[in-house]
Amino acid sequence: MLSALNDNIPLQVQLAFDKLSGAQRGAPEEAMRHAQDVIGDVSELKYVIENVGDITNRMSKRWDLSDAGYGYVYPKVKYTLLSLQSRYGFARDVVENMRKAALAKKIPLSLYSDHVSVVLLKYAEAHAALTVYNPAQFHAREAAVALGRMDFKAAEKHLKVLKKYLRNGDIWTAYATLYRLEPMATGPTPYPWPR
Repeated sequence: MLSALNDNIPLQVQLAFDKLSGAQRGAPEEAMRHAQDVIGDVSELKYVIENVGDITNRMSKRWDLSDAGYGYVYPKVKYTLLSLQSRYGFARDVVENMRKAALAKKIPLSLYSDHVSVVLLKYAEAHAALTVYNPAQFHAREAAVALGRMDFKAAEKHLKVLKKYLRNGDIWTAYATLYRLEPMATGPTPYPWPR
């Protein structure tokens, strides 16, 4: 029989979190790789979708629940927020890099940007399909969904919530390992929790 890696978190919760971590490595990861291939030279966007998408995985790994992946999650949130909040403007940078990429590929900008939009929407849909169990996982997932929809302000909003709890490892761990377990349940209640 499996035993709990973190005695404070019931085994069925640990297993559900770990399943979420593994699920992020499935369709969302595949969608991210495909999006990166299509995006090509728009490197800042490639960097941000990879790192934001990975937050859900890193905070939910069963073997890492003792600190909810703090050492991995903190820099991903910090540096992707810096990119999204650049004074130059993240959206402006993305558009300019799309123009350059379309020119380099010798295709119309509208065709290139439509193709990028399609693959990013698939990235958003793949992340939206993930079942999450607490507010931290929700904000990580929703940041990725917002990026896929090219709603950079919404992505920033969700990452700022995570950053607030990342100011201290203990605060982060408590926040990122929250769960609701109903009596007789076989696993944690998906988030958002019913009232």
